[in-house]
Amino acid sequence: MAQWTAVNTAILAIPEETSRDRGGRDEQQSANLDLLRASAVLLVFFSHAPYALGVKSEWDFDSIGHYGVMMFFIHTSLVLSMSMARLEKQGNRMVRSFYIRRAFRIYPLSVLIVLVHLAFRIPSWFQVLFQRQDWLYVWSNLLLFQNLVQRNSVTGPLWSLPYEVQMYLVLPLIYFAGKRFRYPVGIAAGGLAVQIADQFLSRLFGYPPLFVYAPWFALGVALYFVKPKPRLSAGLYCGWLGLFVAASLVPHGKQGGYYVTAMVFCLLFRRFREIEVRWLCRPAHYIARYSYGIYLSHVPILWLAVEQMHAYSTVVRVFAFLLLMIATPLLLYHAVEKPFVVLGARLAARVSKPAPLRIGG
Repeated sequence: MAQWTAVNTAILAIPEETSRDRGGRDEQQSANLDLLRASAVLLVFFSHAPYALGVKSEWDFDSIGHYGVMMFFIHTSLVLSMSMARLEKQGNRMVRSFYIRRAFRIYPLSVLIVLVHLAFRIPSWFQVLFQRQDWLYVWSNLLLFQNLVQRNSVTGPLWSLPYEVQMYLVLPLIYFAGKRFRYPVGIAAGGLAVQIADQFLSRLFGYPPLFVYAPWFALGVALYFVKPKPRLSAGLYCGWLGLFVAASLVPHGKQGGYYVTAMVFCLLFRRFREIEVRWLCRPAHYIARYSYGIYLSHVPILWLAVEQMHAYSTVVRVFAFLLLMIATPLLLYHAVEKPFVVLGARLAARVSKPAPLRIGG
């Protein structure tokens, strides 16, 4: 149990500010969660690279990338449940603090990416031209509600963020429900029920579905309430995660196949010990830390290196791509993500303090 108590302050799906020891290392990380998140972002990246290179294949690359995003959603709701539990123990006004931290974590970088795409007329995808859009397109991308007004995303990977933001609104409710009933299977089933009801109502009243990915977020919260029994070796976890990732290559036909695969993975997730192999932990940790920047920047970087630099030699283009793929997420994290995470944490701590007790009239 102590192992998973420590994980409660691990790097979040979109990480919170972490404390540091004198050696400059982040305290209380989960290597297993790092590896899960790193695998998710790599699946998304490798599903997009063939499109940039114009590779023709029978593989359904979209399906592979979609699977990676679903892994993000599970990871997000799991670690955000951990974050809410930590905030609750600190005596903060948990819900208010949670929303402030999320806003300062997700919006600064997404807004910057949208503005860069618009300012430099970067197309949203490969082998297409930049097209000027209306103001609703611009504002819906800036505020991340383009799915509600049926507008395209400024850049391909941005499509998932509105669903994530909208799930943030109800995630505390799911957490409190889980805390009350502590029945993981019921939480997961509830997510499926919400999705089914939302699809029925959207067809009945003609609105775009809002809870398409509710089962995945609910599955992550359910996983938080599964009793930790870390008895299986870390080596087995690597193999289990490898099978989970490999499942993205198998045609599932519908989202239901992915969900069954994810449920099987999550049933055993908290039974594995933490990975301690340094050569695996450190790369996974750094990929996980910079994954938000990787996720939002890799499409324009691929577009620049493959399409815009077509007149240059292959060596130059590969070098430029590698340099940008390393430098850009680093710059985005240290110049944008981390400062706003710190600012959001400070603001949340200030506005979430309990009101002073007044005595007398």
